[in-house]
Amino acid sequence: MIQKVVFVWDCDVSLNLQEANGTYPYILDRNEGNNIASKGIENMFSEELFSGFTNTITRSKDIQKLILIAVEKDFTDFILSRNDLDDFIKFKPLFTYINSLSD
Repeated sequence: MIQKVVFVWDCDVSLNLQEANGTYPYILDRNEGNNIASKGIENMFSEELFSGFTNTITRSKDIQKLILIAVEKDFTDFILSRNDLDDFIKFKPLFTYINSLSD
């Protein structure tokens, strides 16, 4: 029996990936509601979770933008310390996909 493996890529990957030898590719959907972390695994989380990990910069014409200043480990530690399943709501399609492979 071939072991099934799911290989997960961030939303910013643009590869044409195919299933092969029991390995199933999965590219996370882009979370359009997160403009702070527009790429990487951090994009899967709600913007509200980044409130302690951003700085506001003011550009010309008084346009303000939040920028992510967190080190990945700091954000990871924060998410883990919360222990809140709701933080992972955007991962639900991935979980559904994994479960479909066990059928």
